[in-house]
Amino acid sequence: MIWASRARGKSADCSERHGARAARCRADATASVLFHGLLSASIGSVLIGLTVAFFSWRTLRRATMGPLHAALRQFGAIAAGELTTRVAIRSNDEMATLLRGVASMQDKLRATVTSVRAG
Repeated sequence: MIWASRARGKSADCSERHGARAARCRADATASVLFHGLLSASIGSVLIGLTVAFFSWRTLRRATMGPLHAALRQFGAIAAGELTTRVAIRSNDEMATLLRGVASMQDKLRATVTSVRAG
């Protein structure tokens, strides 16, 4: 790493000093290397965290928005009087429960309209 080479360079500069000044100089060089190493690790961790957060958001958005748009299209069809279209249910989660409820409502509405027309 670049910082390690800098620290070695500083340590070489410290060899010209004696006693407490030399010890202090070596401690500063070591602290500088540790600081820059931790700074790099922190930046890397933040970048990894942001990447994971982005992919999690994208996955959750797909899992919720697709079925929600399907439900909205179905509501639009029902509002337009089209009671024969069916919505495809591809999962078994909360959004699928919502779509099953829409399908059940559509079936009952179709039965009601049929019985009213029959007289």
